[in-house]
Amino acid sequence: PTLPPAPPKAPDCLNSACELVPAIFETYKGAIVPRGNRPGVKRRVAATKPVLHVGRLSCGVMAQLRHKGVTTMGVDPWLFEGGRQMNDQCSQWYQQGQLSLKQMTALDAADGAYSLVVVTHVLERKPLAQLDRALTEIVRVAQKYVLVVISAFSNETDTSEYPADLPII
Repeated sequence: PTLPPAPPKAPDCLNSACELVPAIFETYKGAIVPRGNRPGVKRRVAATKPVLHVGRLSCGVMAQLRHKGVTTMGVDPWLFEGGRQMNDQCSQWYQQGQLSLKQMTALDAADGAYSLVVVTHVLERKPLAQLDRALTEIVRVAQKYVLVVISAFSNETDTSEYPADLPII
């Protein structure tokens, strides 16, 4: 017997937050993936509310979720940090308004615009004076779910993603 073809490979992602994508998908798939987009179903249905990722290297997380059929948007204020260039896919999403460089304290979205807001490794780097405003904005744009991932600085082994002069978002 012949084996079925291998599923398409997920896009590469250099962001440590991409390691969370399988767990995010499994935990929230009922809320973020319309029935027509589930694996094994050929008919595709547009998601009613996208997922928003806020964090560094958002394009990678967006690509991983989109590979699973999830409609996503991203906010990455550090996209051009250190002279970094956008890849073609990132550039296309930016030009289409699906990737924003906005600040987390002033998200450009309606109340409840996203089925899930995923915030990775940014809140712990925010001054307390701005934390309330950032959390208020995150909750405002989330329809139902918010997932916040923070780093434990004392045990964090890979801090190369976050230079000492990281801008406040």
